[in-house]
Amino acid sequence: MTVSVLVCAAGKGSRAGFLENKLFAPVNGVSVLERTLCAFSIPAVHQIVVAYGKEDEEKIFALQKKYGFTAVLGGDTRTQSVYNALQRATGEIVLIHDGARPFVDEKIILGCIESVKAYGSGVCAIPCTDTVAIMATGGTVDSFPRRDECYQIQTPQGFFKEQLLPAYEQAITSGETFTDDSSVYARFIGAPHLCAGTRENVKLTYAQDFSVRADRVGFGVDTHAFGKQQDYLTLCGEKIPSKSGLIAHSDGDVAL
Repeated sequence: MTVSVLVCAAGKGSRAGFLENKLFAPVNGVSVLERTLCAFSIPAVHQIVVAYGKEDEEKIFALQKKYGFTAVLGGDTRTQSVYNALQRATGEIVLIHDGARPFVDEKIILGCIESVKAYGSGVCAIPCTDTVAIMATGGTVDSFPRRDECYQIQTPQGFFKEQLLPAYEQAITSGETFTDDSSVYARFIGAPHLCAGTRENVKLTYAQDFSVRADRVGFGVDTHAFGKQQDYLTLCGEKIPSKSGLIAHSDGDVAL
């Protein structure tokens, strides 16, 4: 079945306190949105649709040239932005993903797709490890749900387009507020099915969320013997005078 991914990138990200949309902030030299796009650039995904804000149009179009996604102008709310993107989706299955979750991996994505095929929906989630409280008016605790029944909802969230699009049409008409797609599905279709997320699949929301992310760094060794009958060796295409050359198929491995 064909799969479209709808990336929500139309928000302002104001809670991060940056001068621009947080999705264009770098994480180890690569913007958040570009990392997200790279994560979904896999064979199982046939189309990527990005819902963007008007003020980010120039940067979005620059990325569009590189990645070839479909760009759609978002709305004033997340619900409106997803609805706009849904109308441009060509896949039978649609996955909706927060642009601010750049650490999603292929295992999560494939698991979400398989959940849709098996159960009609797939909402990535992880079990809560903290006690959860329901707050009453005035800031006091009203109740404590059982922790073993509580899950933190993530994205991607997957559904069949033929079901989700009419549900979003009803959501827009109703004027109700929805914070994610599983809420829309639950309101107008039925109980969504949970599938496995990961703790690494975090949403970057505040400025401090950007400072704790680091790529893994290590050391690698590559060795080639001298002995090739020539008066130079090559490294990355550059000829260097030498009594003999390297016995190797590649002149870039050593430098890398």
